[in-house]
Amino acid sequence: MRDLLIKVGEPAHPGLLDRDGVISDIREHFKPWCNLIQDVTNYGSNLIPRCFISSERQLKDAVILAILLRQVVAMLDGVDILLSNGACHVSQLPARALFEASVCIDWILQDDSEHKSLYYYVHNLRRMRLWARRTQTGSPEAEAFLAQDLSDLDFSQFKPAQFEFEKKDAQINMRVPRPLLAALKARAKARDIPYTRFIREALERALTAPKS
Repeated sequence: MRDLLIKVGEPAHPGLLDRDGVISDIREHFKPWCNLIQDVTNYGSNLIPRCFISSERQLKDAVILAILLRQVVAMLDGVDILLSNGACHVSQLPARALFEASVCIDWILQDDSEHKSLYYYVHNLRRMRLWARRTQTGSPEAEAFLAQDLSDLDFSQFKPAQFEFEKKDAQINMRVPRPLLAALKARAKARDIPYTRFIREALERALTAPKS
């Protein structure tokens, strides 16, 4: 592990990142509000099926309850999880998504709800279709996407995809010396990963190394 630039297993600097202290402060000063958020989230999770069962179960009901209100509840749950763990600034992201979903609900319920629900539903279908067609080689959407000016992108930050993300649907059975297996497990334990993953990484490095 001496060749690594970053020390593996190094604890956080307490003056810059005091996780336990922040969580302790949250529990001491903000516990009532966190509990309130939790109660509202739990109530919302039960409110959605109750309302949908008692509704007409039309497209409007599905969009408002099963999509938008569910998004509100999920984002509120995210706010609770982040706040409870001291990630106050990061909690603004799900709070913003919650606000946007609530604006959509208000917009649909204001008037002409059936037509607006249909508009919202079709818009999202078209958006998903657009991104799906952008992945199809030779499609007009893919060509238009690739024809954009990408000169501002920094391609040096891109990294090749790894086999580790592929589905593990094949198996290798081999016999190795006991000391080699012990050394592999020790290296994997030092990185806090399964030794089987460490072996896959070693195999991938061997395949992707420049040819001599």
